Amino acid sequence: MSGDEVETSTGTQVETTRKLAAQRQIDAAIDHIKRLELECAITLAAAAETTLPDTANPHFLELLRQHPSFLRKEVNFNETTNWLKHYIPPDIRYIFEQEAALVIIRAISKFCAVYDDSNPAWLDFLEWGNSKRFWPVDLSAMRE
Repeated sequence: MSGDEVETSTGTQVETTRKLAAQRQIDAAIDHIKRLELECAITLAAAAETTLPDTANPHFLELLRQHPSFLRKEVNFNETTNWLKHYIPPDIRYIFEQEAALVIIRAISKFCAVYDDSNPAWLDFLEWGNSKRFWPVDLSAMRE
């Protein structure tokens, strides 16, 4: 056991913080997208994004909300997330890898905006998305 775990009569108890929980959710989302378990990747990344406090610092979702397609209501960036969280017909849906990647990058960018913190695996994820042209702009500069 590590220092944040306590054995109790009902099992192990783990102390956590919102920051640590969001970080673990993002890490798990990245692991899931690598296995093309897109439902899990989206759900975990969306949970991380929404558990973080609001911030005035710029992050990716704020950029997406300025996109002309969003402003014209041609796209709903939360449509699949909502479909996964709530019963919304139809019962079958196609989920794209890029869509899952965008939800993860939203969570990463909000985490970084809130805590001014990151980790190398997330930077590798940025590069992976750049190599697939998943981002509307090249995010390589975020490595520096």
